[in-house]
Amino acid sequence: GVNKDYMQYLALLLEGEVISIMMRRTISGMIGAGSLAHNRRDFIAENVDPDRVHLNICYQNENLKEGGCNVFPLWFGIVDKPERINRLLAILSEKETNVESMSYYPKIFYKYGRQDMGYHYLKELYANERRDYPEVASGVIEGIVCGLAGVDADVTANRITTLPRFTDATRWVSIENIPVFSGKISILHQSAGSSTFANKSGKELIWRAMFPGNVAMISGMDAKHTNDELGNSFSYLDIVCKPGETKTAEACKYKLEEDEKFD
Repeated sequence: GVNKDYMQYLALLLEGEVISIMMRRTISGMIGAGSLAHNRRDFIAENVDPDRVHLNICYQNENLKEGGCNVFPLWFGIVDKPERINRLLAILSEKETNVESMSYYPKIFYKYGRQDMGYHYLKELYANERRDYPEVASGVIEGIVCGLAGVDADVTANRITTLPRFTDATRWVSIENIPVFSGKISILHQSAGSSTFANKSGKELIWRAMFPGNVAMISGMDAKHTNDELGNSFSYLDIVCKPGETKTAEACKYKLEEDEKFD
């Protein structure tokens, strides 16, 4: 399970339930006259706390195309070439940063298949002396729900995807009452190849049960396959889940009678 050293902290974060699985992030800026002054901090926008301006991330002399503390090309999926993605990930992991930027790191590294680094930055955020800042709580919740547990919602398809992304230190995860669409869901990843989904909403949902690697079957059905931008392979099955239903999906490596399962 999750490292015991920070179970108490995570419990406090999740006590009131996850406010939103798609955390709201804001970027303040200006256009037109005054933009350069704002970037140099000579101008303070109305929604900026003057007492915290010195903590803000300034990209005035930063090459936005090459990363540095700039997480947004990866966060918004602007970069799609593998070599550039890998270069930006390397820059993020090597360059010293502040807690505001680091709060984006767990989800980003999990997203691109760097589970060890994602988990590393979850622990770094918890240990940071400024962990009482809202950016830290948001980043940790986001890293666990959307990163470690791989929860993603597509409202146009009425579909919720889950994907376990484990390390040796994280072999299972359970998250209750995640607000999504007009209701709530709960998920349990028992292993890298077994997940349970509970639909606590008032409407039918499509659960895309996704697992790492190429597997032959999921819950006795032929699995479908896809790859991410870096070529990492995944297998999935779309499962209809009615209101109040709880369903479990299990990945099988081969089409054999014994249905060999993941550990």
